Amino acid sequence: MRLNRLLPTHRPESRPPKQYQKIRSSPLRISSSPAPDPIPNPPIPGDPAPSAEALFDLINTFAKESGFGIVRRNAYSYNGRRMRYSFQCDRYGEPRPSRGAGLRQRKSRKCGCKWMVIAEALEEGEWLLRQHPNPEHSQHNHGRSIRPSAHPSHRRLTTPIRATIESTSRRVGIRARDVRAVVQEQHPESTFTQRDIYNARALINRDKLNGYTPTAALIKLFDEMDVPYVVKWADDEPSRLVGLVWIFSYCLQMWKRFPEVISFDNTYNTNRFKLPLFQATGQTCLGSVFNAAFGLIDNERREGFQFLSESIRQLAEQHSICQPDVIVTDFDDQMKAALNDQFPDVQQQLCIHHINSNVLLKSKQKWVKGRSSSSSPDSSDEDKSTPQVRAELSPKDRQLVHAPTSEDIPHSYRGVLMMWKLVLFAETEDAHEKAWRNLCREFDDQRAILRYLHGTYMPVRAQWARCFIRKYRNFGIRVTTGTEASNNNIKSYLLNGMSHLYRLVEAMQDMMKDQERDFNDACAADEVLTAREYIGSSSEYLGELRTAISSKGLGLINKQYRLARKAMPTGKNPFPEPLGGCNDDCSVYVELGIPCCHKVYSRLGSATPFTKWEVHPRWRLREPSSRDPYRRILDPKIATALRGRPKNTTQAVPARLAIGASNRQSSQPASQGPSRRRRGRPPGSLNRSTLARVELDASQHASSQASSSNQRQKRSQSGTLGAGRTTGGRASGRKTQPSIRRRRSQWELLLIATRRFFLSIVVRGDIDSCS
Repeated sequence: MRLNRLLPTHRPESRPPKQYQKIRSSPLRISSSPAPDPIPNPPIPGDPAPSAEALFDLINTFAKESGFGIVRRNAYSYNGRRMRYSFQCDRYGEPRPSRGAGLRQRKSRKCGCKWMVIAEALEEGEWLLRQHPNPEHSQHNHGRSIRPSAHPSHRRLTTPIRATIESTSRRVGIRARDVRAVVQEQHPESTFTQRDIYNARALINRDKLNGYTPTAALIKLFDEMDVPYVVKWADDEPSRLVGLVWIFSYCLQMWKRFPEVISFDNTYNTNRFKLPLFQATGQTCLGSVFNAAFGLIDNERREGFQFLSESIRQLAEQHSICQPDVIVTDFDDQMKAALNDQFPDVQQQLCIHHINSNVLLKSKQKWVKGRSSSSSPDSSDEDKSTPQVRAELSPKDRQLVHAPTSEDIPHSYRGVLMMWKLVLFAETEDAHEKAWRNLCREFDDQRAILRYLHGTYMPVRAQWARCFIRKYRNFGIRVTTGTEASNNNIKSYLLNGMSHLYRLVEAMQDMMKDQERDFNDACAADEVLTAREYIGSSSEYLGELRTAISSKGLGLINKQYRLARKAMPTGKNPFPEPLGGCNDDCSVYVELGIPCCHKVYSRLGSATPFTKWEVHPRWRLREPSSRDPYRRILDPKIATALRGRPKNTTQAVPARLAIGASNRQSSQPASQGPSRRRRGRPPGSLNRSTLARVELDASQHASSQASSSNQRQKRSQSGTLGAGRTTGGRASGRKTQPSIRRRRSQWELLLIATRRFFLSIVVRGDIDSCS
C-alpha cells in the first residue's frame, strides 16, 4: 500500500495498460524509488516569542527549511485580547468544489493534510507552541515541496522588499524578471515569482492612489507638494477636469534664470484620456532644453489655447518671472492668436524647420512637369484643374531641409527649397527682396508653388526672415526642435499612451530629476574643461570669460573674433578691408547678448580683456549667488522692435514683391521702343546764353534758401522738445522709424529754384505778349 501511494495515479494515454502493469511490478522500479523522509515537526513548546507575529515568522522559517508552508487560522479572543491561534499547513483540508461558471480554470493546493499546532498567549505577554491533542494533526500526508516558492507564506512582501520593487519599477520598461533578479540579489533569502512582482506593482500603485481616482490623487499630490497649478473644470460638470497647467520647482528655477526665449508645442498619445500635452520649453546656457511649464487641454481650439496661455501668464506673474522677449511656435493660428492676446508685447517667431519642411512638401505636391513660363496659368481656376499628387517627403528630402544651400540649384522642387533658404537667411531686407525676386523669376513656370509661398509665408515674413528676427533678442533660437525633443523624451518615460494622469506626472518628475542632474553635471564639466583654442595667448582678450561663460557662448564670441582678426593689418595684408561702423545693421549684441566684432576689434587694439559683466548673464555657467538687492535691478529693455506693437499678425506684402513684378520690371524697358526725335528746341526751353544766366541766378537763390533752412534746422534742434516728441535713433525704449519727410539736398533745392525761375520767365513773357 505504501508503494502504491508513491506511484502515479494517472495513466498516460501514449502507453498501453500492459506496459504500465509491467512497470509497476518491476523490482528495479521499486528499488529506485525510496520512501521520502517524513516532514519533521517544529520544537514544541520551544522558545517563547514576544508576539504572535514573531512566533509565526519563526515557525514559517522552519517550514521553509522543511519543505512546507503554514497559514494562521482560528483566532480566539477573550476580553478583547488575542489568546490563541492555530498554525495549519497551507495544504490543510480538502479542495472546495468550484462555484463559478468554469471560465477560469482554478487550481487548489489542498490535499487533505491534517497537520496543525496551537499558538497560545501567556500571561506575561509571550507566546508559546502547544501540540494539538488529536494525534492526526501531528503529521503531514504529503512530501516535501521542490521549492519554497510553491507556498505563498514564503513569498510575503516585506517592507524592505517592497521598497526595492518600488524603486526599481518606477522607471518604465524595466521588466518583472529584471526586478526579480534585483530583489534576489539584494535579498538572497527571498523567493519570488514574476507574478509576485506584477502583483506587488499593482499593490503599490493602488496604495499611491489611496482610494482616490488618479486625477483626484494628482490634485491631492500637487497640494501636498505645493506644486503651482491652474485647473479648469467642465461647465456642465463642475467636478470633471478638462484642463490643467502646472510647474515643478525645478521648472520655476530654470524659467527664472532663462526667461528670454520660450517655445510652445503640443504632443499626443501620452494619456488614456487623449488630452493633448502642452509643453513650454526654453534653452540653457549650454544649448540644452529645460521645461518651463506643462499643460493638458481637452481641445485644440481657441478656448483651449486661451486657457493655456492665460494660465502660464498667471503662474509667471505669481512667481515674478519676467515676460519673454521672443516666443517661438509652429504655424498654428489659434495658438498664435491666444499667445498674442496674453503676451501682446512679445515678438513671436515661426519655426523655420517647420516652414522649410512644409515648403519642400508643398513644392513636391504642386510641382508641374513640362510647363513653360509662357503657358503658366495665372488664374486659380486653371490651377485647380491641375491634378495634385499626394506625395510625401523621402529620407533624402528630409536631409535637404537641414543641408546648407549649394551654388548649383536644380530646376526642381528641391531647387525651390534651396532658393527659399536664400530668402529666409538673407541678412538684409534688400537681399531678402532680391532673393525673392530671383525665386519668382527662376520658377515662373510653377505659379501654384509661388502663390502658396506668397500667400502663406510672405505676409508673416517678419516672424521668420533673418533680416527681421535678428533685431530681437532670441539668442539664435529659431526652431521648436527643443520642444519636440522634450515631447519624445517624455514618451520615453511612459510605457504606452494609456497612462492615467497620476502616472504621467510621475514620469515627468523622473524626467525633471534626470534633467536637473544632467544640466548640473554638464555645467560642472564645461567649467573645468577648456578648449585648446581658448588656452593660448591669442585668447587673452577673453579674460575671465573662459571660465565664467559656457562653451556655446565662447563659440559665438570666437566667430566675432575671427571677423575682427580679418580687419587687423598684418605683414601679409597691411591694408585689410575695414569692418565698417557699428551702426543699426550690427545686431550681434541685440540678438545674442555678446560683444560684436567691432568691440572685439577695439579690445584687441587696446589689449584689454573682457569681463563677465559685458556678456549677457544668460551665458554664465553659475547662477549669481549674490544677495545684494541692487544686483537684481535690471536695465531697461533694449529697443529690439520697431515703433508700435510686435508684428505678430499678417502684414500686407508690398506690391514690388508680387509674383509677376520682377518679370514686368525686366520687360518694361524693352517694351518702350525708340521714340521719334522732333526737330528744333522743345517748347519752353531756352538757348545756351539764357540758360547760363538763369542757372547763375537760380544757384544764388538756392544757396540763400539752403542757408536759411540750415539756420532753421539748427534752431529747431537746439530747442526744447515738447511732450510726445523724441530725438535720436532710440527713445522710450523703442527703435524709431526714419521720418518719411527727409531733408532735401542742395542739388534738389537748386533744381526746384531753377524750375520756379523758368516758370516766372514764361509767365512774364505771356503777360508782355498780352499787353
